[in-house]
Amino acid sequence: MPVYFFVLLTTLLTSCSNDASSKKFNVLWIIIDDQSPWHSVYGNKLVSTPNIDKLASEGVLFKRAYSESPVCSPSRSAIITGSHAIRLGTHDHRSSRTPDNQIFLPEEF
Repeated sequence: MPVYFFVLLTTLLTSCSNDASSKKFNVLWIIIDDQSPWHSVYGNKLVSTPNIDKLASEGVLFKRAYSESPVCSPSRSAIITGSHAIRLGTHDHRSSRTPDNQIFLPEEF
């Protein structure tokens, strides 16, 4: 019995690691105004987008993506901050200062 306990304890102690906080995310964030699924990766025959196609084949391809707002600046604000455009005051293209305690997406990475 003590041998099993020693093996279990050794396994538990050596398997614990604190490296999670030092790992960086591997994210390529492409954000373009008026982006649409008019890429060949989505089946479009009129547009050739080989670089986007290659990125999609090696990463994640969204088939059901949604936008927070129907226009560009509120959508960008929502994506960058993770907050609704109405909360930020950008819902109708009007500028507003972000709250002092707002955390932006790049800061999370």
